[in-house]
Amino acid sequence: MNRGCVVMEKFRFIRALVFFLASCSGIRVSAQVSTATIAGVVQDSSKASIPGASVRLINTQTGAENDATTSHDGGFVLPGVIPGAYTLQIERQGFATTQLRGLLLNVGDNRDLLIRMKVGSVAESVTVDASGLTLNSTDGAVSTVVDRKLAEAVPLNGRNFQDLISMTPGIVTQNPQAAGQRSETQGDFSVNGQRPESNSFFVDGIAADSKGGVLSGHSRAVSTGSAAGATALGTTQSLVSVEALQEFRVLTSSYSAEYGRTPGGQFTFLTRSGTNTPHGSLFYNFRSNVFDAIDWFAEHGATGAGDS
Repeated sequence: MNRGCVVMEKFRFIRALVFFLASCSGIRVSAQVSTATIAGVVQDSSKASIPGASVRLINTQTGAENDATTSHDGGFVLPGVIPGAYTLQIERQGFATTQLRGLLLNVGDNRDLLIRMKVGSVAESVTVDASGLTLNSTDGAVSTVVDRKLAEAVPLNGRNFQDLISMTPGIVTQNPQAAGQRSETQGDFSVNGQRPESNSFFVDGIAADSKGGVLSGHSRAVSTGSAAGATALGTTQSLVSVEALQEFRVLTSSYSAEYGRTPGGQFTFLTRSGTNTPHGSLFYNFRSNVFDAIDWFAEHGATGAGDS
């Protein structure tokens, strides 16, 4: 094999390696969008780091676990955690087992914890209620989370959760009847003054909006029905049904580069998953004009006819 062939083979190998790394990076970013991350430091009562501690994050609904071991400085990271309710358990020889219960993780959460263990036997247990640990100290993203409880409690016209999106600060819905408005943005919404077509939508970490093509130097939405403004009603109803929706997060500004596909709002939807307990739901919609209030003009006309 001559030198030119060797150089060509090396070039192909490097190109393949770059493509593989880029693909892995893309998969990692997509996973981070729809999952949560927990990081923390484990210390003793004197604020000294505890290396080699066993960390277990247990999903209280499914029993699934994410495991880690603290490093030499007592730190640990648990990435790619599916949002839900968890119990964090830390064990180390010479220290009492510490449990943080009621740890609720939402889609896109980045939670930092400082855990101090008490000297004692592993058989001993220290339980901490972590349900109030909701302060975000890891980034400056301006975001709003709408969970399943709110989606079930608020009456939604047509079982469409876009009414919940409209409750987010900074969002203005575009009027479908506005004269001169382009068809691909009718019924869509603007986030902090950005164009409606500048929004990005993710369902379980996968990009759910289809954007492509160039028209006069501007991007245009492909009418596939997956974009919010390309449906029959001009809503996000085709992305996820209310019944399948677990929660969603709306990021309006200052979000990190893992999103960054478009300059507008970033909408991340998480679908519901199974649990160890059998469950289901049933709903029935009935709409009839017999439940409508009496039209004022009809009532006024009837009254007038009777008086005459």
